Amino acid sequence: MKKENKRNKLNKYVYEVQLLDEEWFIFNLLNFNYVISDKSLKQTEIAELDSDTREVLYDLGFISDIDEQTLCQSRIKEWKNKIKSDYNPSFETLVFKIMPTLLCNFRCSYCYQPELYLEETRRKTEYMRTEVLDAFFEYIENNIIQKEKRKIRLEIVGGEVFLKNRNAIRFVEHLIEKTINYNMELIFVTNG
Repeated sequence: MKKENKRNKLNKYVYEVQLLDEEWFIFNLLNFNYVISDKSLKQTEIAELDSDTREVLYDLGFISDIDEQTLCQSRIKEWKNKIKSDYNPSFETLVFKIMPTLLCNFRCSYCYQPELYLEETRRKTEYMRTEVLDAFFEYIENNIIQKEKRKIRLEIVGGEVFLKNRNAIRFVEHLIEKTINYNMELIFVTNG
């Protein structure tokens, strides 16, 4: 039996959309539960609902007797445990995609990043700093390499990684050096 002193308040992770037929689709962003209702929960006084309805809302996580930060931390812990329990060690290679730049020297009709054609985007785009790359490798070393014995593959995508400029040359040299030191696979996606 659940506690009877439940809060009469929706948690902040409830999202509602009114449907065309005047029903409401109500979704809990923390646990992916949903209900279809003839009225909005956000416009309803929860305390005025009958106890059976409040019990269902409680069980589905729409209302809670714990504060929202604790609720969120609890959900994150559940997700981490689920990921660990569902982990399949048959995946022998862990793949990371790094996008060091958005700059590109082509205008391919099939490009999946058409916003890169905009002059404003091109002016604002920088190349990833080596400090960011070093932080990535530090994270990999401390959190993955020491704990798991899987191969790691880095896939470098962009924009065009091999544009001729000082930052690109330094970045690629530094990247190659790091992947050799950590015995990682390295793949570049390039237009030339």
